[in-house]
Amino acid sequence: MDNSLFTNIIDANIEKSLYIATELLLKDTDKNMNIIHHTIIAVCSYIGSFVSLCEIKLFLEIINYTTLSINDDQIIIKNLYIVITKMCILCDIFKSHPVSRVGIIPVKTLRSKVIGLFENNNCSLTDSGLSKFKEILPPFESPTFQLALQIISSFVETKKTIEMRSADDDFDELSDTANKLRHFLDYIVRKKFIFETSFYPTDTDSIWFLWGLISVLFNNEEIDMVYYLFSHEYKKKIKQQRIGLLWVTGLVMVYICKKDVARNWNSKEKMIISKIEEVHMELYKDIKNDFSSKHEIPSNNIHEHHGKQGIDYLQTYRPKIQQDIEYTSTECTKPEIRKIKYRSKY
Repeated sequence: MDNSLFTNIIDANIEKSLYIATELLLKDTDKNMNIIHHTIIAVCSYIGSFVSLCEIKLFLEIINYTTLSINDDQIIIKNLYIVITKMCILCDIFKSHPVSRVGIIPVKTLRSKVIGLFENNNCSLTDSGLSKFKEILPPFESPTFQLALQIISSFVETKKTIEMRSADDDFDELSDTANKLRHFLDYIVRKKFIFETSFYPTDTDSIWFLWGLISVLFNNEEIDMVYYLFSHEYKKKIKQQRIGLLWVTGLVMVYICKKDVARNWNSKEKMIISKIEEVHMELYKDIKNDFSSKHEIPSNNIHEHHGKQGIDYLQTYRPKIQQDIEYTSTECTKPEIRKIKYRSKY
């Protein structure tokens, strides 16, 4: 991960972030593109700690772009710039309207926020239910077997409750449920329970039990995408850089059931994104020329041209998020539903 790129993206500095990412590519494309991918995944994890249910569709769009970029042999400058810009926009929303991030609440306080998911649980697993989750259940003699049953039953019951809610009339309740699920995932991970599972037999960390549960319960492409990024070249030492991608599934689970809870990009956000799309090659050339005046540029496989020829780019434009932009983060209108294309890799 590149700390400078990470810091500038979460600080919502579009200009600096694009410059750093481009310099990294120009220095060593093959090596640094992988570093950029790891950095973007870490930023997605960071965003997952605060993004709201209303903005979850925007977040999943970033996840989709990132997944496609990792699996693409060529580096498309426009796509990279747009991903960074969209992440900066979400980080700017957080800076302008800060909320408490997941992962910083003391465990004892956290318990009081999530206990309701257990107290209202009247669901028990049938034989078919046990069979469905057999790959993630610990052995019967395991000390966490009963806890695993309780967690699975609670998620099954919560999913039923979500499905009974209305996206229009019960948005506040759905948002509250999404945040409780996100905090619940944080609570289980921080309690450091041990779960032996067939889903991930080489590691007893509770993260794999939780990923298995969510994957089996929802069997959904959006969940698959988030898991793909979480597990991409995963090592234990980067767990804290990725854990927000597990937390955010609390929101994704609600979104899967109630797509109308999430909004699209608003007009001012679209304006910023469109401007980057319009001038991306001019920006890239300016950065490349500036870099080449100081360094010798190695050969690389960057796909420099992407789009129509003859566009009159604004040569002096340097995009920044304007301070007077008002985000309608709490105003959710019914979005145009568009299926995210994704090819599972695991």
